[in-house]
Amino acid sequence: LGVEPVEPPSQLYYGTARDLAQSILRKGLKPRDRQYVHLSASETEAIAVGRRRDPTPAIIVVNATAAHAEGVRFYASGPLFLTENVPAKFLSLDRE
Repeated sequence: LGVEPVEPPSQLYYGTARDLAQSILRKGLKPRDRQYVHLSASETEAIAVGRRRDPTPAIIVVNATAAHAEGVRFYASGPLFLTENVPAKFLSLDRE
């Protein structure tokens, strides 16, 4: 990225298809076919992203403060935050 890590907001959000939510909660967030996991700063943005794959997406909440405190690096990229991965212990389900 060529930028320094930033301190993230206390929570970040990840919109996903409902059938993937439980697996993410068990295994953590990983970039899969991308270089970074893309996280939204608001639940509204995460819903819009999640609707690309599911009309009523699951919203995963990232405890970004705790993750950052334990060494997870976050990068600001426009309206998004990027990270290499988020361990499962920092994730919870907001809605499914």
